[in-house]
Amino acid sequence: MTRISAVSLSLLTHPSPVGRDADGMISVGTPGEGHAVVVRIRTDDGAEGCHVEDDVMVVDQLRADPGIVTDVVAPALLGEDPAYRERIWQRLARLQRLHLTRLHDRIIAVVDIALWDLVGRMLNSPVHSLLGTYRDTVPAYASTMMGETAGPLSTPEGFADFAEQCAERGFQAFKLHTWAPLASGDADWRRDALACEEVRERVGGRLRLMLDPWHFYDREDALRLGRVIEDLDFFWYEEPMTEASPDSYVWLCDRLDVPVTGPEIAAGGIRTRADWIVRGACDIARAGVLDIGGITPMVKCAALCEALNVPLTLHLGGVASLHLLAAMPINGWYYERGLLHPDLDLDAVPPWLGRPVEVMSADGLMAIPDGPGLGCDFDSDFLAAHEQILGVTTEPPTRVRT
Repeated sequence: MTRISAVSLSLLTHPSPVGRDADGMISVGTPGEGHAVVVRIRTDDGAEGCHVEDDVMVVDQLRADPGIVTDVVAPALLGEDPAYRERIWQRLARLQRLHLTRLHDRIIAVVDIALWDLVGRMLNSPVHSLLGTYRDTVPAYASTMMGETAGPLSTPEGFADFAEQCAERGFQAFKLHTWAPLASGDADWRRDALACEEVRERVGGRLRLMLDPWHFYDREDALRLGRVIEDLDFFWYEEPMTEASPDSYVWLCDRLDVPVTGPEIAAGGIRTRADWIVRGACDIARAGVLDIGGITPMVKCAALCEALNVPLTLHLGGVASLHLLAAMPINGWYYERGLLHPDLDLDAVPPWLGRPVEVMSADGLMAIPDGPGLGCDFDSDFLAAHEQILGVTTEPPTRVRT
C-alpha cells in the first residue's frame, strides 16, 4: 500500500506589480515583492502532489509559523494512504481544538488541495474526474480590487470604465468591491450606491452585476444600500455587515428582494452554512475552498446546498475552485476571476506556472484543466531560482499507522 513519506513547505518570493495599501488591502499603488507558499506531499513510491498558494492570509501565517505544517500537520499525514483523504481531513479538523490560533481552515485547505493533486497524479486523472465531472466550462465574472483613494477605481466613473473594459474582454458578469477603509472606518453607503448606479448605466444589460461593499455597515445602512441595488436589478448582494451576527442577515433578507449571499469568511465550515440556510440568513449560500478547509469539505457543502435547493457561490478563484465548479450540478453560476484592476493584465499568468490554468474564451467561459491532479504545469526554473525551503518532515516509509 502506498504511504505518505514526506511533507514539505517552501516560500516563493518574486517581483510583483501589486502590494498592500495602508489598510492591508491588495493595491497596485504599492508594488514590490510577491509571496506564495508551496506545499508538497510525497509518497514512498515517488509520487508527489503540490499546491502553490498566494492568499495573503495563508502566506502571512506560514511565513511566521511554518512549524504548524512541519510539526503539527505533517505528522498527521505521514504513514497514511493518500486515498484516505476524509480520514486525514477529520484528523486535521480535530487537531484544531488544540491549535485554535494556529491551525485555521485555510492552512488545512492548502494541505487538502495538495493531497487531492497527489491522488489525481497517482491515478492519472484530473481532480474534477475524481469528483464526478458535470461540465467542461464555467462562466467567469470579473471581481474588482477594492475602491482606491487615488487611481482608476477611486470614483464611480472609474468603476464604470472598468466594467466596460471587462465586458469587451468577454466577462459575463462584474462584481464591485467598493471602498473599505478598514483603518479609518470612514465608509459611505451613498458613494457605493453612486458607483453601482454608474456601472449599471454604462453596461446596462450586457453584464450581470454584484456588489461586495464595506463589511461593517449597520443594519439600516446595509438596507438602504440594498434597496438601491435592488432597484438596479443586481444579481446578488454580498457581506454588507459583519458575519458575526447571523440574526442581522435574517433581518436583511426579510426586507430585500435582491438575493443576499453568505457567509463568506464566517468560521464553522459546512455547519455554519447549514445554519445560515435553515435560519434564512442568506438566499444564496457562499463558501470557498480556503474558507472552509479544502476540497474535501467543499464537496459536502455542494451536496448540502443541492439537498436544500439553495444556490452556492464560490468565494475566490484558483485552480481548485475550477475543478469543484466543473463537478457541481447545482447553481454555482460563475468562477470568480480576481482581484482585477484596470492597470493590470487581466490574463497575466502567475510566474511559477509554465502555462496558464485560468484560460478564458472570448465569450467569458473558463476552460477546466484536464491534466492529472490539479493540472498545473510548474516552471521548474522559476521554482529553483525563487523557492526557499521552510521545512521538510519525513519518516521511514515502512511505518504503518493503525
